[in-house]
Amino acid sequence: MSTPPFKNLYHSRKVAESASRACFVCYKPTSTVLVTPDGTSDFFYVCEGHLKDAGFATPQVDPETTAAQERKKALEAEIQVLEEKWKRYEAKKDKEKKKDKGKDKDKESDKDEAGEGKELKKEKSDLQQKLQSDTQIAERKPRVFVLHKNIYSMRLSNWRQVQQSKQTRQLLSKPSLFPKVPTHIPGQELNPASGNQSNGTDGTDGTSGTDGSDQSPGQGPQGP
Repeated sequence: MSTPPFKNLYHSRKVAESASRACFVCYKPTSTVLVTPDGTSDFFYVCEGHLKDAGFATPQVDPETTAAQERKKALEAEIQVLEEKWKRYEAKKDKEKKKDKGKDKDKESDKDEAGEGKELKKEKSDLQQKLQSDTQIAERKPRVFVLHKNIYSMRLSNWRQVQQSKQTRQLLSKPSLFPKVPTHIPGQELNPASGNQSNGTDGTDGTSGTDGSDQSPGQGPQGP
């Protein structure tokens, strides 16, 4: 089995809307392009909807996206813990307010409570920023695809047709491809010395090389 000219692996790219072309499947205008990793072997335009069809292509696992999804889950769990801490902090604060109502508050105690609340807010804010960043990566659309075997076979056939067309154009552009048009009359030989047509005789007067006598063939010498 021969090695295919390019692997069944395509990267999704976006072009400007003004550069949209017909979809390979439905012929509707699209700005999404699937291209081989080298960027030259093969590329074609396709609607994003077809990329969700397992009968057309299968998205490949992106390690960066997978890692972001795992971090996202861990961050969400940490934020949940902080939110529970914040609820307990608020409940404790309200309870102490009711208890100390009408009494002079301990300034040192108030300072500690304020510091705890500030620390919880900062920690939650930092985690939320990280969560936002990882969420963008985790929810990123797949960028690498493997085509269904039938679709891949169609792309290979298209590639071979393009190559054959190139070879045909190259052959037709060569001047030595076709023979020259003959300049002599068909059926007559060309004199190699002068290039003139030959009439098949050696004499200049069209005779067949006689000695000039008027004897006819078959007549003997005259007697005395």
